[in-house]
Amino acid sequence: MMTCIISFLLIIPNYWIFLYGKSTWWCNWVYFLPFAYSLLFFERHKENYSIKKYTIAFSLLFFIKFWFTGFEFITVFLISSSIPYIYYLFENKWSFYFKFVRTHLLIVIVPLVVTILFQLFQFKLLTGNFEDGIAHLVDAYSRRANGEYSYNGEYAYLNTLKQYHLDILLRYVGGSFINEDFIKLPFIVIIFCGILCSVFLYIKNIDRKLVATTWFSITAPLSWLILFKEHAHIHTHIDFFIWYCPFLLLLILVISLTITSLLKKTVPEVVLK
Repeated sequence: MMTCIISFLLIIPNYWIFLYGKSTWWCNWVYFLPFAYSLLFFERHKENYSIKKYTIAFSLLFFIKFWFTGFEFITVFLISSSIPYIYYLFENKWSFYFKFVRTHLLIVIVPLVVTILFQLFQFKLLTGNFEDGIAHLVDAYSRRANGEYSYNGEYAYLNTLKQYHLDILLRYVGGSFINEDFIKLPFIVIIFCGILCSVFLYIKNIDRKLVATTWFSITAPLSWLILFKEHAHIHTHIDFFIWYCPFLLLLILVISLTITSLLKKTVPEVVLK
C-alpha cells in the first residue's frame, strides 16, 4: 500500500502524462489499453490463463488503438503492450521466445491489415484509386523515419552528434518531466535515481524481475527516438510522452519500492525511540 501511495505522489508532477489528457486528437489513453489489460489478465490468471482469450482481447485493443491514433508511436505501442507478458511469463528458453513472437504476430496482423485496407478504401472513395493511399502510407513512414534535418544557433553542436543518433537522445533525456513554468528537472535526473534504486533492489534481492523488466521496457521509447528520429526532432512538444510507455511508470515503481524498503528499516527504529 505504501508503495502505491509513493508511486502516485511521484507520478503527479510528471505533467507529460496529463498534458493531452483532454485532447480528442491525441487520445493518449489508447497507448495504455493493452498494457493495463494484460496486467489485470495475468494477475488474475497467473497459473491457468487462456492464450486464445489473450490473443483475441489484444487484437481488439490493437484495433481500437489503430482506429483512434493510426500508427503513431507504433513501435512504442507494440513493445509496451508486451511488457506484462514478459514480466509474468518470461523464461530464458527458445520455446518462450518462439511462443512470444508467434503470439504477438497473430495479435497484430489482423488489426494491422484491417486498418490498412480501411485506409486504402477511404482513398479509393476520395481519389478513385488505391495507389494514392499506398503513396500516402509510404510518405507518412518516410517523413517520420528519415534523418534529413539539421540544427542551427545554440543547437548547432548537435549536428556532429546526429550521425551517432545521440542528438535526439540528449535532447530527450535533457527535457524536463515537470512543467518548466515551475521548475526544470530533466528526465536524466529521474533515470539516474532509477539506476541507483535498481542497483539497491538487485543487491538486496528485492523483486529483481521487476528491475529487469523495467530496464527492458526502455526499448519502447528508444525504438521511436532512434527509428523515427525525424518525428522526434520536430515534435518535441509531444514525443516526451513516450518515456511513460511504460518505462518511467515502471521506473517510478522501482523508486517507490526502494523508498518503501528503506522506510521499513528506519521507521520502526524512530518509533521505538
